[in-house]
Amino acid sequence: MDHRKSLAPSIFESTTSPSEAFDGRTEFEREQDRLINEIANDFEEVLSDANALNRRVEEATGVGSGFETIAKLWGRFGELMREAKLESESSVADTTQSSSAAGGANTSA
Repeated sequence: MDHRKSLAPSIFESTTSPSEAFDGRTEFEREQDRLINEIANDFEEVLSDANALNRRVEEATGVGSGFETIAKLWGRFGELMREAKLESESSVADTTQSSSAAGGANTSA
């Protein structure tokens, strides 16, 4: 008869694994905590990157809006030039029509 079985349970018969003996948690619980910490750190990194991207977009928008007044000014200048060209073309056409009408009147007289 083996007397060891009647004594205190050995390490192999223990209900706790050797990994639980260190901090009272199972290997699964430690791995779960490690993964949760890793995910939390990754989320912090994503948030930081999203904030940096947001700042860059705001900077680009700010630079673009700085050119808005200049673009409007050049647009207005283009409109004025088109209007002036149309007015000069219509005045040339009026002059041509009036001179041809006057010339036609002279030939018929």
